[in-house]
Formats: sequence, structure tokens, C-alpha cells
Amino acid sequence: MVQYQVQLNEIFLVITKALKYKIVVYMKINLAIVLVLLLTASACSMFIPASTKEAMARSEREVERLKKELKILEASIQQLEAEKQKDLAIKTVANQWTPLDSMQRVDSLMRHFVHQLFTASPIAQYPIRLNMFDNSFDAFVVKVKKSDLRFFWNHPDTSIAYRNFYQLKHTAEKKFDRELIFATNGGMFEPDGSPKGLYIEAGDTLVPLDTISGRVGYLNFYLQPNGVFYIDPAGAAHVMTTQKFIQKNPEAQYATQSGPMLVIDNKIHPAFTRGSRNKYIRSGVGIIDSDHIVFIISNKPVNFFDFATLFRDYFGCSNALYLDGAISKMYLPSLKREKLDGNFGPIIGIMDTISHN
Repeated sequence: MVQYQVQLNEIFLVITKALKYKIVVYMKINLAIVLVLLLTASACSMFIPASTKEAMARSEREVERLKKELKILEASIQQLEAEKQKDLAIKTVANQWTPLDSMQRVDSLMRHFVHQLFTASPIAQYPIRLNMFDNSFDAFVVKVKKSDLRFFWNHPDTSIAYRNFYQLKHTAEKKFDRELIFATNGGMFEPDGSPKGLYIEAGDTLVPLDTISGRVGYLNFYLQPNGVFYIDPAGAAHVMTTQKFIQKNPEAQYATQSGPMLVIDNKIHPAFTRGSRNKYIRSGVGIIDSDHIVFIISNKPVNFFDFATLFRDYFGCSNALYLDGAISKMYLPSLKREKLDGNFGPIIGIMDTISHN
């Protein structure tokens, strides 16, 4: 499984970098990626009858071809980086690489690759560290229906707010015999730690929806449109504007309200400005599809426009919501993010079974 994750990560990062330099991949690399995923998934978790050995051999040849193609792509990227000419035409013997027009967006192409990478993957959670916009970002892609994703505010016995990752991790281990594998701040909160705006936990509405259009002291929350991230009773994930949430009035098992929206129906929030100097550490959540979401935190200050662009153009999120700024933290041991401090209101976390071997 580790080898599988490494393989996925290498493919994702190379393609992401290629798209940064506006290179279109024309060698049916998307089909090869699917073959890699299916082949490895079969090797990891599925029974392969002897009658399919020949088909497996063909798939393995496709894997080798993909590796060669990735090497060509990497060489092309290195050439672009060395010459600093983004519009340089990259030619190979088969004319495999063609530059995109500098004004042409690459988000639809990236969305296509991301969708294949994660929807075909049997992995329930997938951590990624990306370097772009002169910054680095830690992202955690989650297959919702295969993950024990929950929202946490107060300890079930004491009704005292967790407020940090240490308390939640301790409770997970001692009370539930579970291991905390991921956690992040789950939206904005009042000075006493209570959630700012709608908060639903385990089907119970603990804080009602905030429909006020503006209020001093919560500029980001009230930067319209703000929105709601929620998990419905069937386990599907959603992000939508507060107004749309009011109109649909959906059932929710878990929900948190925050603001502003980062991406609204594939469009970046209209109040965001390219090149803005308003930069802070930022965290957010985006919807890849109803069963795949991505949590992202910046490792250095970033403006809203670049942060929203990351969700839309690199992860293919049609809708994404800002969770918070400077106070934001993420507990993600798989990326060596192991600090358990913090001072939050609600927390979003994922638990897994503790191995007692």
C-alpha cells in the first residue's frame, strides 16, 4: 500500500507541475493512470484469477510505458525551468507534448486527472504536500464513505469543549479505543469556543444557522456569500452557500458554517483579488465530488485568490469553503504534522482502529 501511495503521489505531482507550465499530455496518459490504479488496487486488495495473467502482463507493460512517459514529461519540465520560457514548444519523436495558449485555463484538464486519480483509488485517505504560488500546502483527500469523519465540539461526558487536538486524541484513545489520524479546526467560533453559525453534530443542531448579512468583528465570516460544509445522512459531502442551504433545507448529520466561500459553482469568490497582499495562514475544505473532499492548509501566508485557485484548478473542486485563518492548524502524522496544540471551537477529525499487535 505504501508503494501504491508513492506511485500515486509521483504521478500527481508530475502532472500538476506539467499543467503549471501549460503542457497538454496527449499520450493517453489518463488511461495509463487508470490502469496503474486498477492494477495496483488488484494487487493490494483483490483476488486475481490465473486466467487473467496475460491481461495483467499487458497492464504491467502499460505501467512501464507510463513510467517512460512520465520521464519524458519530467525532462520537458526541466527544460522549461532551465530556459524560463513557458510558451516553449516541447517536441519529441512522436510530437507528444503541445503547449497550451498562455490565456487558456488548465483547470478542466487538472480536474479530469484528479478525478481519475482519487475516484479510482481504493485508498480511503490520501495526504499530499504541494509547492506552488511560492508557498507550500498540505492537503488531505478523503473518501468520505470509507472514513470515520466526524465533527467534535464538547467531550461527551463532561460537555467541556475539546479546544485542541491533544484533548481529542486522548479521548479517542481512552474512551473509544480509536486512533486520531487527522484533525483540523472546523470553522470559526465565539470567544468562549462555541461555533460561529450553524453547527450540527451527530444529527443534532447545537447552534442555529446565522443568516445575518454583516457584523463588525467577523469580517471573513460575513464576507458574502459565506457557506456551509455538511455531511448528509447518506454520507455524501456538500459545500454550498448559506442562501442555497436555506433554500434546500437539507438533512445533515454533521455541519459547520463558515465564510467566505472560496469557490462557488466553479467560480472564485468575486471579492478576491489576484495578487492581493492580504496574506495569512489559511485552511479550507473543498468538494471534489460527493464522496471525495479535500482539506488544505497553507504552510505560509497566502491570499484568498491563490488559495481558492488551488481548490478549483488543482483539485477540481466545484465548491470550497474557508474554515479559518491565523489560528488554523492540522494534525496529520502521515505528513509529519504531529503537534497537538491549538485553541479552537469545533474540530473536524477522522479516527481509525488502533492496532494492538
